Amino acid sequence: MRIVVEEGPNRGALYELGRESVLGRGEGCELQILDDGISRRHAQILREDQGWTLRDLESRNGTRLNGVPVESAALVVGDRITLGTVRLRVLSPPTEGDLLAAGGTRELDLDPPPLPGAGFSPEGWIGESPLVRELLRRVSRAAPTEATCLIQGESGTGKELVARALHRLSPRRQHPFVVLNCAALPAELVESELFGHERGAFTGAVARKVGLAEAAAGGTLFLDELGELPGPAQAKLLRFLEDKEILRVGSTTPRRVDVRVLAATHRDLDACVREGTFREDLLHRLRVVELLAPPLRERGADGALLAESFLRQFAGPQRRFTAGALAAIQAYPWPGNVRELKNVIEAAVIFAEEDEIRALDLPSRVRAANPSAPTSAEAARQPVTLREAEHLAILAALEHTGGHRTKTAELLGVDRKTLYSKLKQYGIG
Repeated sequence: MRIVVEEGPNRGALYELGRESVLGRGEGCELQILDDGISRRHAQILREDQGWTLRDLESRNGTRLNGVPVESAALVVGDRITLGTVRLRVLSPPTEGDLLAAGGTRELDLDPPPLPGAGFSPEGWIGESPLVRELLRRVSRAAPTEATCLIQGESGTGKELVARALHRLSPRRQHPFVVLNCAALPAELVESELFGHERGAFTGAVARKVGLAEAAAGGTLFLDELGELPGPAQAKLLRFLEDKEILRVGSTTPRRVDVRVLAATHRDLDACVREGTFREDLLHRLRVVELLAPPLRERGADGALLAESFLRQFAGPQRRFTAGALAAIQAYPWPGNVRELKNVIEAAVIFAEEDEIRALDLPSRVRAANPSAPTSAEAARQPVTLREAEHLAILAALEHTGGHRTKTAELLGVDRKTLYSKLKQYGIG
């Protein structure tokens, strides 16, 4: 295993690690990095039967793999490891003639692309609320396993992003990630799309077709909108999950397929079971691990972080929100969740006539959620900093809860100690 330092002390240094190496600032570490943010024995990289593994050694600041906090996770080429403020990248094994300098290091000419900063995680996840941190913790624990995962959440909350993060952090990441949207196909075609068919199996089957389960061999099959899967396909999916074998439509020969299955739905599957539209045995088989993508309205100040990110995406760093615009964004409940927020910011960038995005540039439904938002163009022109946005978010939450501190902390997604510290910081009585 070769590791290169992308950011931090000894930037550009290349290390060749053995089958079991400790990373830290202690003298006995195989990869010693003298950085105050790293524990003496911070993490370990070791070679196991299934491949390379990264393990956190109960470090003070934690270990991140591709932006996600991990306790233990599989490593593959291209992964980025963060220890404190130091970022490392996993390289391919050395080839013949690719000799390391004495001491096991070599200087490289590095100019790596910038990675997202604090509050960011892989596959587009942005957020610092306790709900998001807990979700990412569960993702990091479930990803290296073979467990089937059921991802639940409202439309627009990022369920597919969760599935992609599970795949990216798994030993299967170098193999396909295949998506089947169960709601996008007619019921009579779902089985053929999932398991494939033989030539002549039905009218229009002019050639053999490989199904998506087979196409995902070695990797991950993601069943989106699982609640829309018709009854006959549910029975065949259950059999596949139990036996890991598929039967193409029109064939009598089972085929074994090595694939991990992830599924997502916005429906209440327990209610669907009671209504008789979803198989109870399939539900139990799918939710070995349950993950919840939280709605945006329960993520506290994450709305402001996401809005700022979308603004940079659509307009670059030169444009900013005014105080009124950010206050309105924080107050609106976003029934369409992150997808709705992204669309609103994109439209605001298109139609805004000033360098700042004002409350007046947002849809009326968003402005109406915050009665105190500026209603005149002049009042909406004042730009806002992140500190001001935090102040405004706290004031809006206090107003919403009638000054109840515990409920305000819950609404903002922080603990009471943090809230009291912020109240003191901003002089809020």
